[in-house]
Amino acid sequence: LAIREGMAISIEDPSWLAEVTEAYRRSSELMLHIDRVDEALEMAEQYLLAASINADADKDKAKRMRRALGTVCWSATNGASNRKNLERAILVGKWAVDIEPRVDWISLNYAHALMLSGASDAARDIYHKIDKESAEEAKKLKAQVLQDFDTLKRRGYGHIMMTEIQTEWGM
Repeated sequence: LAIREGMAISIEDPSWLAEVTEAYRRSSELMLHIDRVDEALEMAEQYLLAASINADADKDKAKRMRRALGTVCWSATNGASNRKNLERAILVGKWAVDIEPRVDWISLNYAHALMLSGASDAARDIYHKIDKESAEEAKKLKAQVLQDFDTLKRRGYGHIMMTEIQTEWGM
């Protein structure tokens, strides 16, 4: 991967860097899937770096950066036992939401980090925004939140708010 990254930066063809960027994103997801949280965070940060230097900068740069920040946020939240990871999750989550405030997986990752950090009111505000979405979208987002809660609980990051939210939604 390091060789490909070097080639991607040194060659004018933007598809090389796009490929490296995608490889880091997928590597981060895979590392989380096999519970290698530290490695997932490292790959997510490399994904963010690659997304930021992508030669195809004019095309959807803000969207790409927001997705990469959301991935770093989720990976760091999954390593919340390390306070620095949780602080990082909150920082990058805020940046991502500031790029484009809307209710989606990125803002929900930010809400999870806020919840685990003790900023329950701010997290609850984000979770409650789901109810303002269309019925179909709200159902999808709520299912995603509950799946995320299960993942976080499995990693030892349960929080009383998880049960409260699930009860409020009747799920």
